[in-house]
Amino acid sequence: MQVTYDSDKRKLLSSLCHGAIFFSTALFSIGVPIVINLISDDPVVKSNAKESIFFIVHFYYKICLSHTKDLYNQQAFTSLNLS
Repeated sequence: MQVTYDSDKRKLLSSLCHGAIFFSTALFSIGVPIVINLISDDPVVKSNAKESIFFIVHFYYKICLSHTKDLYNQQAFTSLNLS
């Protein structure tokens, strides 16, 4: 038996998953696709939610990594005595 899914609901939930990165807080932006992944039965929506979760985690990881490198370089530069 083939199951059909609502096309409009699929588009809306997938858009919410991918648009969650634009929400202001990190917890809320990653929480939206997690909740959608848990409550949805549509395999396409679940796939989009997992993709969005990976993107958000990767995005925040890169931000933290770049700030850590900047702090390290700034501390190393200020510890030099160039006088």
